[in-house]
Amino acid sequence: MTRTFSIVLCLLFLFCTQKQAFSEEDGNFNKQLMDVENEVNDLKERFFKSKATLRLLKESIVQGAVQGAKAKVRVRNKLGSGYVLDGNIQFSIDGIDFPTQGGDDVMLSEQKEYEILDKEITPGQHSIEVKVSLRGNGSGLFSYINKYSFTVNRVGAFIAKQGDECQLIIELYEKKGFGLSFLDKPQISFEPRCRPISGTEF
Repeated sequence: MTRTFSIVLCLLFLFCTQKQAFSEEDGNFNKQLMDVENEVNDLKERFFKSKATLRLLKESIVQGAVQGAKAKVRVRNKLGSGYVLDGNIQFSIDGIDFPTQGGDDVMLSEQKEYEILDKEITPGQHSIEVKVSLRGNGSGLFSYINKYSFTVNRVGAFIAKQGDECQLIIELYEKKGFGLSFLDKPQISFEPRCRPISGTEF
């Protein structure tokens, strides 16, 4: 009788232990399943956020291309024949250099106004820098100025609103005043004029 009772107790113990093991395995499996489900939901959320960001970026690019701003830069020369251009005019917007035509005497002797840039730009505030290399141009008693070669520069800023066309007039002129040297007379003025793009002449 005692032996039989012991066998029954052993069987009950084994049954309870096995049931507890199955319960623990089921719990671990359910936890792993929930972790995987959470990761999938997180990936879905990231995907939709990335898709929305790309859509906004695309709309921004398209809108910027259609409703951006435009810059037209012109040089107006009021220097006398005693100065000629020594190389190209160096022109930059926001630190980015733009190639300009030049490098000969014609630009500062015969052409009094000409365009050096016509470009689409982003709306907002922009910095501008202009450097002009000059040399003397004299004959006879004034041939001594031919040895002079120097650079004049000017830094400024302008604001282009969305849909604006900004015409930037860079004017080269001679500063008036008693006692000014040949090298101190050339100056650069900067005049931005921005208006909505509507075909209106400046």
